[in-house]
Amino acid sequence: MYRTYQPELLAYCRRRLNGDMQAAADVAQETFARIISSRRVYRSEAPRSLIYRIASNLCIDHVRGQGSLRRGQEILSRHAEAQDEHTPERIVAAQQELARIEAAIVALPPRCQQVYVLHRYEGMSYAAISAHCGISLSVVEKHMAKAIKRIMASVGRG
Repeated sequence: MYRTYQPELLAYCRRRLNGDMQAAADVAQETFARIISSRRVYRSEAPRSLIYRIASNLCIDHVRGQGSLRRGQEILSRHAEAQDEHTPERIVAAQQELARIEAAIVALPPRCQQVYVLHRYEGMSYAAISAHCGISLSVVEKHMAKAIKRIMASVGRG
């Protein structure tokens, strides 16, 4: 049975497994191993359908296993990246950068600081800030540009 169906089964498995010759060989070998290990006597008129049914199921299991393996690797990769992001060095660096930003905001001229805080922290639009502070829209825009420029310079990005 092996000599008769093995080449044909190998080609079938390779097609089902997207050309992966090693996986196809493993599935074909496992197919015959399962038939032999079952110790059942099979009707001689239908061995081909049995072989293909077993091989088909093994191909499906292999593809599912590969998908699970990929998903597992992606999860581990994301977890490793997340762990990387929270190293003590990165936490300290982020805290230092935040302190520089806060110091830069405090160092802004009063009106500029007010406009920046109203927009970035209070979520007010430029038009709302203009009405709230009694200044023109263009003055709000100038204060925001000045604030952003000074803050970026204080963290070394400007």
